Amino acid sequence: MAAYEWIKGECLDAFSHNDLSQLIEFVSQLDSLRHKEGARTFAPASEACFSGQEICQQIQFRRDRLEQFAIKSPCLLSYLKQDFDPVFARLRDWARHHWQADQAFDEELPGQYRTLSPSDLGFHNTLREKSGTLRIIDLEYFGWDDPVKLTSDFCWHPGMTLNQQTRDEWIRAVIQIFARDRSFTARLRAAYPLYGLRWAMIVLNSFLTNQSNNSVSTKILRTQLEKSINLCRKAALLIEDERYSF
Repeated sequence: MAAYEWIKGECLDAFSHNDLSQLIEFVSQLDSLRHKEGARTFAPASEACFSGQEICQQIQFRRDRLEQFAIKSPCLLSYLKQDFDPVFARLRDWARHHWQADQAFDEELPGQYRTLSPSDLGFHNTLREKSGTLRIIDLEYFGWDDPVKLTSDFCWHPGMTLNQQTRDEWIRAVIQIFARDRSFTARLRAAYPLYGLRWAMIVLNSFLTNQSNNSVSTKILRTQLEKSINLCRKAALLIEDERYSF
């Protein structure tokens, strides 16, 4: 059985400071529910990442799956081997070196530091009612996750374009929400570039779709490949910036 509600609202062509504040409040409210009766009955969110090693495994899985279908796409195969792989190796080693001192890179995050997460939070999954209230939709991936993943995905998601001011305001706010975890900021700094690489692989899903039914145009594939290249470069540049911090 399922119950549905019709939401009369509009997609966001642009977002305001008030819109961002509403999403931040939504994250805070979700986290406050972690101790409520029944909260522990939720499963992990879709593709939850509870350790640095798990992030890397997800990236590697997506990368290897793409290579299996790259025979018909020399450009994709060349990008994976010549560009992506060296960057991934460098960022993986950098993240492992900068991981929080009190937790191993392959050690799962303790339950008390996890949060309830929509797993795909962003302005692309909201509707604005006439009152200005945002309604968050697309919650089928909901579950427990590391708040670092929630924080990073919001910034890296290619469906949104965040300026530096919005990104900084978002990160400052979530650092306050998850202040109970004293290692949160260090873990976020170490993992953030890896989540950029994870999105660099996700945007290439159209290549997988095209292999099954040849339905994706060459133009779309070229556009998605360019997006992936840009995300990969952006993630690589982060660790070269001595000012990179949160």
